[in-house]
Amino acid sequence: MGSAVEKINKLLALPKGWDGYRAEPVTIEAGIAMVSVLFSVMDRRSLRPQLFPLANGGIQVEWHVGGSSIEIEVSADGHSGCALADGEGEVEVEFSIPILRDELAEFRRILLQFSVQAGRSFAR
Repeated sequence: MGSAVEKINKLLALPKGWDGYRAEPVTIEAGIAMVSVLFSVMDRRSLRPQLFPLANGGIQVEWHVGGSSIEIEVSADGHSGCALADGEGEVEVEFSIPILRDELAEFRRILLQFSVQAGRSFAR
């Protein structure tokens, strides 16, 4: 989790136009919301996510394993949503964050499954 927080801090330091065009700087609201989301869904066994700035000032986090993906997008105002997709790009689950207790348990289960699957892939 520490490396994800470090990456978020780096994203927060991006200037206006960081993409060479007119991208907005990542907002503190997006950074705080993403840290909150990651603390809610990750534990020490979780696969490390990839984090990316969005041109609107938000942040996107992704996990990819075996053709499947989990993506969470936090907008500049701190609102967020999540999508889980299979290898064919079909959305299996989509919900907004803050996640309800039952959805959070399901999300954690799926992320743990991703992490275990990734561990098996790397062990080969």
